[in-house]
Amino acid sequence: MRQKVCAVFIAVAMIFGFHSLVSPVPTYAASADKCNDGGNFLGLRPWYAGLMKESSEGKCEIKSVSGDKIAGKVWTIVLNILADLFLVLGYITIAMAIYGGFLWMTSKGEPAMVAKGVNTLKYAVVGTVIAALAWVVTNTIVSIITGALSGS
Repeated sequence: MRQKVCAVFIAVAMIFGFHSLVSPVPTYAASADKCNDGGNFLGLRPWYAGLMKESSEGKCEIKSVSGDKIAGKVWTIVLNILADLFLVLGYITIAMAIYGGFLWMTSKGEPAMVAKGVNTLKYAVVGTVIAALAWVVTNTIVSIITGALSGS
């Protein structure tokens, strides 16, 4: 009984606690712009986030930059895609934590199943921490690059 209560507590803590680590919080100023938010689905940013601007006619177009800043655009796109991949990785690890808790709760005291559930939970926690750290590092680099692109 105590194991089941612990498993439920861990699963709930993982859902609510680690969701805040992988939930999207745009860190670049261009996110308030209608051209750059792209209607985020599950917190995933569009590949062009931070690269678009609104023209005088109200259309969205890519910001013009000089030749030496094109590499910054390429890196912004790469880092936007990486941030999305790390966010998806975070979602997967949270799902694995729920699965591990489920295995542990339904093990009925069978040692092999308890071990499998506990190991799944351990690896999910490690995966969640790695995904969260990767997401933070990627967001930091994206904000630095987009700040350099905008000239701030």
